[in-house]
Amino acid sequence: MLLLFFGILQDREAKFLSLSSQWIVISILPILVALFVGGYITKFKGFGVELEAALKEPVSSSIDLKATDVISEIPGDEKQSLEYLNRMSQSKALSIRWLVFTLGRRNYYTPQGIREYLMRLPNIEFLEVQTKEGQFSCYLPIVYFKRESVSDRYDLFDMDKIQRFIDALEEGNVKESFAGVSIFISVKNSDNLMQVLKTLREEQVNMAAVLSDQGRYLGVLFSQDVERRIADAVLKSQSA
Repeated sequence: MLLLFFGILQDREAKFLSLSSQWIVISILPILVALFVGGYITKFKGFGVELEAALKEPVSSSIDLKATDVISEIPGDEKQSLEYLNRMSQSKALSIRWLVFTLGRRNYYTPQGIREYLMRLPNIEFLEVQTKEGQFSCYLPIVYFKRESVSDRYDLFDMDKIQRFIDALEEGNVKESFAGVSIFISVKNSDNLMQVLKTLREEQVNMAAVLSDQGRYLGVLFSQDVERRIADAVLKSQSA
């Protein structure tokens, strides 16, 4: 039995050694990222190639921030809102992941209009809030506005919470009114990949707004995109 056990171990070791180094890199990538983020190592020389330069690239030049699945502003007039939705193709409606709202606009948004958008655009994940100047304020996850139990499709969203959101928009205090729900983490476009990932991990969020050094809102960044870019850098070094 003991000989059989050692035979199994040797067989598994041989299979591991025969694996492509690419898959070995992928398997240890989470450990490498954790070491970088934790500040335990600042350089990683893998396969004879220095990764430090790639990992210190500004996030704006490393990842495409242009969003194709955002409605930058929904029309406040209910009739215009419905006309806009009716003209929208089904593929476009399914691709949209968040809506943008502007602080300080009074008597502009309606609960019924917002509900119609949320119902007709089923894949929305976030409501994005910006200032009148276009600067980022915060995100609100769409799940916050959904009811746990519904009797029909018109009962899917909590109208009281939507009205509260509109009130906060008009008063310009969404971030404060939804302090326990809103996501307001931001990074600078000059921050490098490791700095950004460290911020996301420390704040325990999977997304952040990207701002220019002058504070201008540039777009949204997801942790999975940062991790993918780091993985690409590691794999590229392996093949170099």
